[in-house]
Order: sequence, then structure tokens, then C-alpha cells
Amino acid sequence: PDVGEHGDNPVTGFSEFYKAEGWLSTTNDIPDEDDIVSGCEHQGAIKLPRQTFSCAMNLLCLAWIIAAFYFAFVISKATLVQKHAFFERTRPGLRDRHFPSLGLMEEERLATEDLLRVSWPHENVLPQAFACDAAGRQFVVSDGLSLFSAQLQTPLEPKAPLIAKFSEAAIPCLPGESLVDATVRCSDTATADRCEALVLHRSGRRLSSCHLGNGTTSRADDQGREISDAWLEELRSPGAGADRAPHARVEKAVSLTSQAQCTGDNCILLGTSRGRLVRLGLSPSSKLTPTHAVLDRDPHESEYWEPGSVRAVGADHVAVLAQNGTRLHIHSNDGRLAGHLVLSEAAQGFCASGQHLYFLDMGPSPKIWRLRMPQMDL
Repeated sequence: PDVGEHGDNPVTGFSEFYKAEGWLSTTNDIPDEDDIVSGCEHQGAIKLPRQTFSCAMNLLCLAWIIAAFYFAFVISKATLVQKHAFFERTRPGLRDRHFPSLGLMEEERLATEDLLRVSWPHENVLPQAFACDAAGRQFVVSDGLSLFSAQLQTPLEPKAPLIAKFSEAAIPCLPGESLVDATVRCSDTATADRCEALVLHRSGRRLSSCHLGNGTTSRADDQGREISDAWLEELRSPGAGADRAPHARVEKAVSLTSQAQCTGDNCILLGTSRGRLVRLGLSPSSKLTPTHAVLDRDPHESEYWEPGSVRAVGADHVAVLAQNGTRLHIHSNDGRLAGHLVLSEAAQGFCASGQHLYFLDMGPSPKIWRLRMPQMDL
């Protein structure tokens, strides 16, 4: 192309239209850093992201460490107010003027005092019967096939939870037997060799006593008794030829308990699947038979009793776990209702000592928690 007099291109107006060295960058083309406006002139554009990330990670680690210490602190606490119950007390002295036959109900809130530290000999132990002695120091649990026992231990650390370490008890008095229910009673010393487990077996037709040893063994007792079943309700099978059809039994003995401070045969209470509770006594034929009824079947109650649903509460009361383990009906020995204990969570079983009610949670390898014994005025 044509180039002007002074070397300028007449079309573009630029001088040195073609220079090979003009295609290469030089240090003169790099702008001065001071002329760049980024907003981080006084904070260090390269160091700030790294410092922000490092600070965030340190805060996250600190939060995890605090959470771990808090969790360990909560687990180590003996007093966990997570479960509660309401005791509706019946006051026979107070009568409603419109319904004189009904007693007024007074409500008392009970909070969890202790969550026991429980250990089981193996995982997935699924208890169906739970019992303790009158002092609340010896526990017995049955899953229908095996018997487990534990002594309540007080830890050395102050304010630490009580310890119940269960171990499987060898029961030579019941080899290969299916266990329906079990309870335990001890002498005043409440040592392991002074406690015995009363076991209901053979589909509720026999009661045997096994002396507990050191928590892992037991020795047989020859005082096994047959339980008469002639008093249980029967239903003849319907249909043609019903007069000659065999009977189908609809009522079975399913629950067993023994009153506190009592060791004879007449201290044993037996509950049936139809909701009847009777006191047993030894007959001339050496069988255990009912001497009198403590509780009769409620015609308005359709729920059937299960193993472990009835337990003695001291020497003067008896309690029934009902409504799928969420309600405890407490009666006096003459059958009068003392009140209802409404639980915030369902329990698989329960037992009573002199000062507390112990409850067994649902599910395998359950926990044990206790409530203060409510005041019952009769």
C-alpha cells in the first residue's frame, strides 16, 4: 500500500503499519498494579480467601468438639427429665353431688428421677416379663425361653446412674420349659442367695421356685406346684354336635406376682388373660387353687391381659398395666380403685419397690427407668 511522506498510512493513519516486534508483549504493556481497582487494595487480595476458609474450618471444628463434650455430659447425667407420668388419684371421701357413686380425681405429676444403666448378656434380648423384689434390689426378666437376673448396684461416682447388669441364669428346675411369667421375692437381707424366682410355666398350669445364686446360676427347688385349671372359663366349640364337641379353653393364667413381705403360697396372686385376678392357696390335693377373687373381669374392658401385666405394689395394692402399656390401674387388695398412672411413653413391663415404680421400655435390649411412688390415699 501507499505510505505517506512521514511513513503514515493514508488509510489507517497509523505509522509503522507493519513491524514484526509489535506482535510481542513487552513489560511496557503491563498496566501498573496501583492502577487496578479491585476493592481489596488494603486487605491483601491473595491472602484474604485463604484466611477466610481457614477461619471457617476452625470454627466448624470447635463446634463439633463442643457438641461432643455436651453429648458426653448429657449421657453421664443421672437425672434425665425426659419421661413423666400423671397420677389420677381417687378420693372416696370426696363425692360428686350429681354422681355420688364416682370419686373425684386429683392429678399429680411425676417426673423421671433415674434412668438406669442397663447391660444385657447379648444383643436383641426381647423381654416379655419384668419383675423386682419389694426392696427394688433384685431384678428378673424373662423372654419366654430364658431367665435373666441382675442386682441393682450403686456406683462409686456421685450422681452417677444406678447399674443393672443382667446375666442369663441357668434354671435346672425348668429344663427346656417355656416360661409364661416370672416374679422374684427375697428375704430382708436381699442378698443373691436369699432370693428366689417364682416362674409360671407349662402354659400357666404349673408354678415352680428357683433359688437365684450369684446372678448366673440357680439351684432347683422341689416345691413346684400344679395349678388347677378347673376354675378357668371354657367355651364349647359351636356347630353341629356341640354337645359332644371338645371344649376350647379361652382363659389362661398369664401373669404372676407375690405380695411384699409375704412368703407363703397364699401370698401369690395369679392373673388370667380374661382380666381376672385371684389369690392362690394350697388345696388338699396339693394343687394351687383360687381362694378368693381380688379383681373380677370388667365387662366394659375388651383388652386381654398379657404376661407381666399384673404386679403387686407393696403389701396393700396391686397394679395392672393396660392400654398397650400407657396406663397403670392401681387397686387395693379388696379391689377398690386407688388411681390411674398415665405414662408419657408406653412400657413393656413394670414392677414396684418400696419407694419407686420401675418401667421397662419397649423393644430389644430395653432401658429401665423409674418414677417416684405416688401417694395413694384409701
